[in-house]
Amino acid sequence: QLTPEQWLKHTDDDAFYKNNTKAYDTEWVNFQFNWNCAKPFFSDQRCRWAMTYAYDHDEMLQKLRYGMDAPADGLFHPASPWHPTGKITYKKRNLEKAESLLDEAGWKLGANGIREKMVDGKLVKFDFIVEVANRPDRIDICNLLKQNLSEIGISVTVRPLEFAVLTQHMQEHNFDAAMGGWG
Repeated sequence: QLTPEQWLKHTDDDAFYKNNTKAYDTEWVNFQFNWNCAKPFFSDQRCRWAMTYAYDHDEMLQKLRYGMDAPADGLFHPASPWHPTGKITYKKRNLEKAESLLDEAGWKLGANGIREKMVDGKLVKFDFIVEVANRPDRIDICNLLKQNLSEIGISVTVRPLEFAVLTQHMQEHNFDAAMGGWG
């Protein structure tokens, strides 16, 4: 299985085709950010929507996925028999809406530029870890999340892990956020 970068940049010469071939078809896989809703950052759906509006999906699709993936509007590919019928709508980047949602949820910018909120009598900073499989293409997607969320006062640390450890953390709900998928 090739990454988009490998497909486009590392598999187009005679050396590759001497022992290999490439085939392309719809891959029935989806990837998403998973928020642990037991954490104060993610328990309010306004915060989860704010991160959706802050993330630059277009940059991810064009620069990190090399234009090889279609934007998603849910779990099922448009060619799937389970894809809902009707008009497809995609969430576009909107930092003003993201900031407004965070303000509504009580996450205000602190003196250091990081959002904070009183939770159970303690001042909590909107600072979390996103865990991801230790693959450069997946790490790049999480680094874009980190960069985008910093623009609205959220601090993110990207933590690459071996896949088995990442899976265990997710199954045990022992994570803040994680990038993962199913196929």
